[in-house]
Amino acid sequence: MLMSALAAASVCHAELQFTPTVTLNETYTDNVSLASDALAKSELITEVTPGFTMQDNSARLKLSANYQYNYFDYSDKEVANTNKSTSTLMANMKASLVPELFFLDSTASISQQALSAFGPQVADNSYSSVNRAELRSYVLSPYMVDRLGSEAVAQLRYTYSSMNTGASVLGNSHADGVTLDLASGTAFQRLTWDLMVNHQTIQNPVESGISSETASAKADFFLVPTFALTGNVGFDKYDYQALPGEDSKGNFWLVGFDWTPSSRTNLQASAGRRYFGSTYNLALRLHSRHTVWSASYNDTVTNTTSQAATPSGINSASLLTQLDSSTITDPGVLQQTVASFLNQTGTPAMLANNLNFYSYSFFRQRSWQAAAAFNGARSTLLLSLVDTEQTSLSAQQADSLLLGVNGLFLNQNDRQLSGMATWNYKLTTLSNAFLNYTQSRVTALSTDLTTTSKLLLIGVNTQLRHNVRGMIEIRRNEGDAGEGTLAHYRENAILATVNILL
Repeated sequence: MLMSALAAASVCHAELQFTPTVTLNETYTDNVSLASDALAKSELITEVTPGFTMQDNSARLKLSANYQYNYFDYSDKEVANTNKSTSTLMANMKASLVPELFFLDSTASISQQALSAFGPQVADNSYSSVNRAELRSYVLSPYMVDRLGSEAVAQLRYTYSSMNTGASVLGNSHADGVTLDLASGTAFQRLTWDLMVNHQTIQNPVESGISSETASAKADFFLVPTFALTGNVGFDKYDYQALPGEDSKGNFWLVGFDWTPSSRTNLQASAGRRYFGSTYNLALRLHSRHTVWSASYNDTVTNTTSQAATPSGINSASLLTQLDSSTITDPGVLQQTVASFLNQTGTPAMLANNLNFYSYSFFRQRSWQAAAAFNGARSTLLLSLVDTEQTSLSAQQADSLLLGVNGLFLNQNDRQLSGMATWNYKLTTLSNAFLNYTQSRVTALSTDLTTTSKLLLIGVNTQLRHNVRGMIEIRRNEGDAGEGTLAHYRENAILATVNILL
């Protein structure tokens, strides 16, 4: 559906850039199924990956899409816990269908999603099916904007999101939402305001027609142009099956401030109360010519469907875009530069993104995130840290069929801490070396079971021809996995890759 929308939106101009690609990859691993040491089995894997990228940065269409189809061939024809083929897709679009009136936002993704936070954590390979299933999701969000002179701006938005696993045991879900927003216009300078109402309905195999409603009134009062006091009041209502003695609706309020001393610095903070208790939020952003710093704390109600539609975490592309915007002013060139860096270094889309797993429950998610990026003459360094606590707001029946008894008690309430460091060093004008290290820890709050995982990637890539890049990478992956009893797994692998732009 997203591709149909992309085609329709791009008819009126010829600025769309389409680049087909082919990647050839040979991998040797000493533990293809991420089994315990006693059961580890080595394997030689040949991977052929056709794909394409699409980009557009015209006045009426902002588009970025990257698709790959991965086909695998194994030295042993029968290999447990592996895929024969997988797909990956990341696509984002913003289109102006009728200038200044009718717009369309859309995203689509295909990825491998963890089934449990306590199973083996697969990273940097597409062939393993251990603790994973393919998740296909997309969001279509058309909206209309009406400017009521300089007094106000009205927006009516419809959002449809779908999550498809292709597995009968997991099921599929989708959500419909309508949002009406009325915000102050340019006539309001010192006191700005925003009125919003939202209704969403979620359909999943366990509970049909779970709805949520939110109404809010927000105001910002600027004491000086760079500092504003903020306030937000409203009402939340969710009709999921709540835990015994707990409520799923109530009034809320938040008060705080927004400080922007310069275009490179912003600090926002608020505190208040919602139906589940006291709540706090914080966002800090600092930007210099060669560095970017960010930190945040968020306290939200969420679920798997919402996380699939709008992933939480530290977006690596956004961080790099801020870092490079000081030296690259052309938006198209900036977008291509960031995409090239991510592809060459194997940097994931989300840095230190704590694990999302399949669940039909609603969660209260409290998350600290911090990130820093540094640009040197020949190197780039990205650092990130995420600490997230998820506590279930839904009754246990919501996940009893999906997770089973052991998985239910482990995954319903957990705390995840993960950190990542990504370093890229330019060896020559055509070659660079990179190192990625990720470490995470997951604790089940109800049982105190803790698992850890570590992933190290070291590699070198070089430009072989104007349209051909080659890469050699060494991978070390180890961790704990289990529900009730822990098993330790470790993997060593070496990869050789050739990427061709057609």
